[in-house]
Amino acid sequence: MRKQYKVKQFILKEDAQIVVDSETGTQHKIGRHDFLTLLELAKHSGQILSKAHLMEKGWPGKIVSDSSLTQSIRNIRNLIEDNGKNQLWLKTVAKVGYVLDSSIVEQLSDSSAASPDSTKTKPTSIPTKEELKGSNLFRFKYLYLNLLIILVTVSIKLYNEEYIRKPVLLSYPNLSYQHEYLSIYSDDFELSDKLASEILKMYRSSPSKPEKLFIMFTDESLSFSYIGSDGIVVNKVILNIKDLPFSYISARVVEELNNVEI
Repeated sequence: MRKQYKVKQFILKEDAQIVVDSETGTQHKIGRHDFLTLLELAKHSGQILSKAHLMEKGWPGKIVSDSSLTQSIRNIRNLIEDNGKNQLWLKTVAKVGYVLDSSIVEQLSDSSAASPDSTKTKPTSIPTKEELKGSNLFRFKYLYLNLLIILVTVSIKLYNEEYIRKPVLLSYPNLSYQHEYLSIYSDDFELSDKLASEILKMYRSSPSKPEKLFIMFTDESLSFSYIGSDGIVVNKVILNIKDLPFSYISARVVEELNNVEI
């Protein structure tokens, strides 16, 4: 019988490439490369895996830089409540690679993975207001992202006065950064990391923070969806960012977020 892997309380569903919290039943959609990297670390927990090996398994058929793997490791640590400073579970081996602590990894059969608490009978509980709010935010996460895609595509077309036919954006970029309330979608992992640093620094000194903040940028445009604590959603598109320096893009995003009226 095929085995599935459980890292802390998170079950890795290889076919669907999703992570399921066995304690709450909540599904966590993480980036494809993050999932493949975590799966490889779990399969060989307790063993030191080289950076080259992880990049080969995490980005099959692609050639990527070390920065892509570094960002993926950061996302995985955020998921399992670890960090680069303490390295409780996912450790960096200098100039070699990474190793996942085998004490938090467990192999599961399909039946036990599908029903982790099947031997126990739990009373049905009525979800609280906070639980319903969190569930609704998760449910509408990808709806907001799809709306952003439509907004970007339509805005670019309207902005082009000659209506030159442009390729339609059929899918949004990879999840390149995720931490707490902030998610960034881009194929530029290094730029995502820098932008996230500026945004998190701004909100550390701010009295209020968003419930969720989704940012997506391509070569030509940047858009964000700000979800306030009261459920109000603010969408914004910034066009023509191609060839602009990062300092300008970062300052513009911070300015727009500061001007959000919640």
